[in-house]
Amino acid sequence: MKYPTWFALISIALLAAGQALAQPALILYPVAREPYAGIYRDTLAGIEQSYKGDSRSLAVQPGQDLAPGLFADDAGVAVALGDGAARALSALRPLVPVITTATEDIPFQRRHRLAYYPDPPMLLAQLRRFQPRVQRVKLVAAPEVGDYVALVRQEMAAAGLGLDVCDADGLKAAAECYRQLLSQASATDAIWLLQGGKLLEPALLSYILDVAWRRQLLVFSSNPSHAGRGALFALYPDNEAAGRQIGSLINECLRRCNGEPSRVSYLREMKLVLNERTGRHLGLTISPDARKNADLIL
Repeated sequence: MKYPTWFALISIALLAAGQALAQPALILYPVAREPYAGIYRDTLAGIEQSYKGDSRSLAVQPGQDLAPGLFADDAGVAVALGDGAARALSALRPLVPVITTATEDIPFQRRHRLAYYPDPPMLLAQLRRFQPRVQRVKLVAAPEVGDYVALVRQEMAAAGLGLDVCDADGLKAAAECYRQLLSQASATDAIWLLQGGKLLEPALLSYILDVAWRRQLLVFSSNPSHAGRGALFALYPDNEAAGRQIGSLINECLRRCNGEPSRVSYLREMKLVLNERTGRHLGLTISPDARKNADLIL
């Protein structure tokens, strides 16, 4: 009996996909104390939820040298959670695709990085959910996040929003940027506090939130503690959800990553803390849908 050509092609494709998914994933994560160890436990749990194939996990001590024979011949992809694991892995110069969450620019031949910044469409959707009348967002950013900021600007422009960015390479420049942006801000603007310790310290944060409160300006942040001090809401990583996203990247890489260039993805699902008192102060009506969307309401 002869099978049609299309049947043979489908059979070959399914066989290839099955062989790809049978390749194990090597997952490296750092040895850490609590509460940081909990971050990696949640991330590994999330990976297991979306990646069902074979894997080997290895906890990496700070400064540990990995054995050159760590990679089996059938290894399909490597995952490095955090800077330390990525540095240890880079010393082996792996030929397989690498998925990493490292914040440092650690080179690999094929690197697919999950950066812990909100995915631009998700960021815009959350902002619009709480304040649909926002017309411009004001941001102080370091030069190293320029590519990410460009994607956010593109997403906001497509939705009719403006993004005013003041570049700062240190705390002094950041303080001047915030004074400038706050002096120009109006009721239809929002101030975005993007994570980055070198551009924000306690006294400057107090100044920003005090001015915003007096002038009834909306502030949203990437640090949940800022919501407790007066920001309307804060988006912060959901480590289990990040793990599920990494698991999906593993599945994708085992199927077709070998020929793809390096790229960066951003968090599509994050936790959210909402300050209702700030919402009332701003005269906002928080809808039932928005309240349901919050993981914590203050």
